[in-house]
Amino acid sequence: EIQCVTGVQTCALPIWDTMHAKPMNAAYSKTICALSIALAMSACGSESDENGAIYGEGGGGGDRYSSNNESWGEPGSAEDGGGEGGEVGEGVRPASGQLTAGRWRDVDNWAMWLKLMDPSGQWRAVTQSWGFMPVELVKVEVVSGQAPAIDAEVVLKDAQGAALWTARTDHAGRAYLFPSFFTGAPGVAGLEVEVGGVTAQVGADGEAVEIDAPGLAAPADTLDVMFAIDVTGSMLDEQSYLRSEMRDVMDRLEDERPDLTIRASMNFYCDPDDEFDVISNPFGPVAGAMDTLDAGASCGGGDYPEGVDEALDDALGHEWSTSARARVLFLVLDAPPHDDQGGLGRLARFAREASARGIKLVPVVSSGSDKPLEFLLRPLVMATNGTYAFLTADSGIGGDKIEPTIGSFEVEYLNELMLDYLLTQTGSGTL
Repeated sequence: EIQCVTGVQTCALPIWDTMHAKPMNAAYSKTICALSIALAMSACGSESDENGAIYGEGGGGGDRYSSNNESWGEPGSAEDGGGEGGEVGEGVRPASGQLTAGRWRDVDNWAMWLKLMDPSGQWRAVTQSWGFMPVELVKVEVVSGQAPAIDAEVVLKDAQGAALWTARTDHAGRAYLFPSFFTGAPGVAGLEVEVGGVTAQVGADGEAVEIDAPGLAAPADTLDVMFAIDVTGSMLDEQSYLRSEMRDVMDRLEDERPDLTIRASMNFYCDPDDEFDVISNPFGPVAGAMDTLDAGASCGGGDYPEGVDEALDDALGHEWSTSARARVLFLVLDAPPHDDQGGLGRLARFAREASARGIKLVPVVSSGSDKPLEFLLRPLVMATNGTYAFLTADSGIGGDKIEPTIGSFEVEYLNELMLDYLLTQTGSGTL
């Protein structure tokens, strides 16, 4: 039974997790606190208390509910008078174009990545704990008929002809291959690359291998876009904003690329111990995926790690297009997977298979994340020729956000970043 309580705005943090006999992580504690306050206030049958916490219909000003002076509610859309930081009624989506983000590609900043992987540094061990050690990179540029070869299979082989790594070329005909992604064994001597029956030796100078492979088939005018979204409690501070940004991106994408067949899949995940592990939905029209997004899903979470590995494994089980201009997986999350042997095996499988099938991983890292998650995702992004995207604090929305260990970057609106990425992958963006 929920009892009426007014005038309460804070909790004693962190909240104690009785199931696991330890404190909850900070982000989840704040979320539980905010929800508890909101429920207690709603039991009073009033829209606000003397401290200005709001719960109910319409209006502007203030947060939907607050905890420790941090906002955990939904801002109103501009047409509903909420605006930035405003309160919304039930069923109203926040306006898009509010969340801010940055992006980074380690394959384009390889020297910086190698410095991070120096044996004397702290980040090498963190990366190795996930079973990855990408310190050898082979870049390949493929043309066919004097144009970039898109979605062409590229195989890296050792001196005996055994396949070491397989990838597919992107919109610019580029592929990135890793001779020792899991072990970090040095050296590229004797390696060769094969594309469409044409082979080329890998040099020791680190320069890109250039291959002209005439007669390669053009890709189908298809774009596959998948979303895998963490819907545990710790995501509540930004969840409604993220939904608005994703819908805006997909609506505008269809308007800008009517020439493409765009297939979308909307998936939600929790943790193996929650109400559900993964809610998986097949590829289909964008409208259907957006309806699934609006319907949403939620679960508890509890401990910090979540079912990231299960979500990635589920993604591999979908029917991705065999020929496409691009295949993109947006992974929206704030917590790492469990690091048991089963989970590590699923992560390794995803890295290798997603690369071979041309599935580009683009994580959208939200508030409450940590450095181990960063140094899990960045190698996975490299393996799949994706982009590491992360929310920044510039929007003032959500909880604390860590600064990634990268070089300088441009702060962008998340929806513009995501749309530009998809347009670029299909040949009409800015990168």
